[in-house]
Amino acid sequence: MSKCVDSWFSNPQQLTRYMLLAVSKRDNEDDRTLGELFYIMISEVADITYHESMQIIVEAMLATVQEEFHIADAQLEAFYAKFMSKLPEPMQRLLQAA
Repeated sequence: MSKCVDSWFSNPQQLTRYMLLAVSKRDNEDDRTLGELFYIMISEVADITYHESMQIIVEAMLATVQEEFHIADAQLEAFYAKFMSKLPEPMQRLLQAA
């Protein structure tokens, strides 16, 4: 077999074998080759991660406020209502849905 690339690719059988190996290698190494399933999976993960992270942040903030300032539950609810009113509408809807 010649080491010249032109002669190597001149044989259709060798070219086909090379193409199949290249596609197989990419399928094994790149998650994006899953096609639409990859993007659906990543999209759902991103939404869940954002939603959960916002919930964790708010819950941690409320617990810290209650621990540090020793406020009653009614005061904490008033604080939460004021806090929520200062957030943008999309964030308010996200946190109220949970």
